[in-house]
Amino acid sequence: HYQTLFIDDELLLCDCPGLVFPSFVSTRGELIINGILPIDQMRDYTEPINLCISHIPKIVFQMIYGIEFPKPAEEEDPDKPPTAERLCSVYSLSRGYMNHRGMPDVNRGSRYILKDYVNGKLLYCYPPPHIENTDSFQEHRYE
Repeated sequence: HYQTLFIDDELLLCDCPGLVFPSFVSTRGELIINGILPIDQMRDYTEPINLCISHIPKIVFQMIYGIEFPKPAEEEDPDKPPTAERLCSVYSLSRGYMNHRGMPDVNRGSRYILKDYVNGKLLYCYPPPHIENTDSFQEHRYE
């Protein structure tokens, strides 16, 4: 429950364990990648994985996991980020995670990727509010 503690006349500490205000987080995917909802209980991996892909460049996934994405077709942009399905498929194939039909177990792969994101192996730092160019804020981390 919501607790308050008066530190002094000008400072009030508000503790709200387990409570997340909607103004900070708006979707289930954001709740998952911010470590608020448990990854092992998620039903759909697409939204949280897409959020990870929007934060982490494709080359970082390749370097950290030692994976290689299939070459894009001639009409496709080679720098286009992978889809959630493709990232989880390639990751699962590289680790040997297969389902009972012999296909890559994308649900299992997505859980491992999301746990790495939440635990900081796939590092992303949210920029302060006054930063306008968020791409350059993270750029130095990937060199």
